[in-house]
Amino acid sequence: ACYWGDRECDLAMLPLHTEQPPQIYDGYQSVSPLPADFLERQPVYQLYTLLNRARLFGGQHLVIAQQSLDRLLAA
Repeated sequence: ACYWGDRECDLAMLPLHTEQPPQIYDGYQSVSPLPADFLERQPVYQLYTLLNRARLFGGQHLVIAQQSLDRLLAA
């Protein structure tokens, strides 16, 4: 399958899967720096995956998705 990705979206997904060593982000920044406000957008990029997991698996995934959505709406 073809995929054209947004680098911010790709990097925003990393913390959802496993803990990443800081070298990943440091290396990325050295080659293609992210905008200073990337971390402000990160929760928006993560929301689709969190909602999808909530739909598929329920339970704690639903709680995490709701907490994320609550934080976004309060911002």
